[in-house]
Amino acid sequence: MGLLFQRGAFDPVTTRLTAEALLYYAVGLWAFSGVRIVVSAFYALQDTKTPVKIAVISLLVKHLLEYLAYGANAARRASPCNVAGLRCEPGTPDTGIEGAFGSD
Repeated sequence: MGLLFQRGAFDPVTTRLTAEALLYYAVGLWAFSGVRIVVSAFYALQDTKTPVKIAVISLLVKHLLEYLAYGANAARRASPCNVAGLRCEPGTPDTGIEGAFGSD
């Protein structure tokens, strides 16, 4: 990992954090691939409703688990500034990244 990323603004800590993020992406890669294959199989069988039903149920379960895990602050945790890893100043709306990088 260090050979690919550790130069410029990347120090050993950010290289380690990037390696951890890639590890977690790799853990979910099998599920992403499996969904693509299963959805293609349903479409080949002329069944387009089942994948949509499963996707809606999956989305509802995800939001329920997110609410149970984070409570009412779940929407705030998923704000654009938090998702992008930016530091928004207090008092600025979390509706975009304007001003998140500070003033020049």
